[in-house]
Amino acid sequence: MATNAEVMPQALRWADEPTRTASAEEEAKCATIPSTPATCAPEQPEHPEASEEEDAKALPSVGSQRHGSGCLPCAWFWKPQGCLNGAACLRCHLCPAGELKRRKGEQKAKRAAARAESPDSDEEQEAQSELPSVGSRLHATGQCKPCAWFWKAEGCRNAQSCGHCHLCPAGEAKARKQKKVAALRAKEPEPEMVPVMYQAVQAVQAVQVPMQYPTLLTPWSNMQQAHAAAKMNMCPGCTYCSSIQPCTFFMPREAGERRTAHEMRPFAPPVPPPQQPPQMLAQQTQQAPQPPQPTLPSRGSALHAEGQCAPCAWFWKAQGCHHGAECGRCHLCPASEIKLRRKAKAMAKDQLKTEMRNATSSGTLILD
Repeated sequence: MATNAEVMPQALRWADEPTRTASAEEEAKCATIPSTPATCAPEQPEHPEASEEEDAKALPSVGSQRHGSGCLPCAWFWKPQGCLNGAACLRCHLCPAGELKRRKGEQKAKRAAARAESPDSDEEQEAQSELPSVGSRLHATGQCKPCAWFWKAEGCRNAQSCGHCHLCPAGEAKARKQKKVAALRAKEPEPEMVPVMYQAVQAVQAVQVPMQYPTLLTPWSNMQQAHAAAKMNMCPGCTYCSSIQPCTFFMPREAGERRTAHEMRPFAPPVPPPQQPPQMLAQQTQQAPQPPQPTLPSRGSALHAEGQCAPCAWFWKAQGCHHGAECGRCHLCPASEIKLRRKAKAMAKDQLKTEMRNATSSGTLILD
C-alpha cells in the first residue's frame, strides 16, 4: 500500500500534465503560424511615445539614455559641487565614479599595443626613448623649435611629451630671432646717396640766443640788435650752403604766434638800380654764368640754408632713411640737431614764462 506522502506528489504530477501539454501545443502553433500582432507578438503599450517620455523623465540626465550602449560619463557629477547642468546634461550620470579614468586607461593601453605592433625597429624605438622630448627628433636636421621653458628654473612641465626641442642650447631661440631680423634687413634696398655729401656735411654748433618779443616797452631797434646776434652759421665746405646767400636772421616760432611785417617780408633778390636800361639788364642776366645747382640728398634739404628745415631722425641711424631722396626731411643737418633744437625751444619757453611772471608781478602789461 502506498502512503499518503507517496500519493500526493503523484497527484500533483498528474494535475500538471494537462497544463504542460496545452503550453506545448500553443508553442507548436506559434511556430507554424507567422507572427502577427494578434498572435505571438508581445503586447505593446498603446502610447509608446508617452512611455519613452516617462522613461526619460525618470533618468537623472539626458545623456543617461545611452547608458550601456556608448554613453559618455560625466566627470562633474561625482565631484563635491556636482554637475551644474543637472537633468539637461548631455553626459551620463549613471556611470560610476571611476568610469572615466578606466576608459582613459583602456585607450592608453590600446595605443601602447598599437605602438608595440608597429613595424619600427627596436633600435629606432630605443633612440626615441633616449631623447629628452618628442620635438628633439628634428634636432639633427635643424628644423626643430627650441623649448623656452626647458632652461628656466621651473623647467618644462610636458617633459618627454613636449613638442619642442630640449637639445638646443639656452640662447638658441633669441639667436634665431636675431638671424631672422638681420635677414629681413639685408633684403631691404639701401638708399642711393652721393658719397661727396657725406664728406661735405660737418657738425655746426648751434647758437643759443634768449628769445625776446617786441612789446610797447621795448623798441624795435633793440630787437633788431638781438636778432642780428642770432645769424645762422653756414656749414663749412658744403656745396649747397656756399651757393646760396645766407638769410639775415633765423628765429624759431611757435604755431599760431604773431609776426611783424618786417619778419613776414619774403627774401627777394636785390633790385637793380633804375638808371640802367632794361636792355642792358637783360644782357647782363644772359651773360652772367649761373652756378650749377648741387644735388640734394633729400627734398627736405632744400630749406637747410634758410634754417627752416626739419632734421631727419632716421638718416643717422644704422638702417638709414628708407625714403632716400624722396624724404621730406633734411639730410644735411648733423645728428645732434634735433636735440639741440628741442633744448633751445624749451629754454625759450621757460624764459618767456619768467618774463610774463615778472611783468604781471610788476603790474605792466605786455602786448604782442
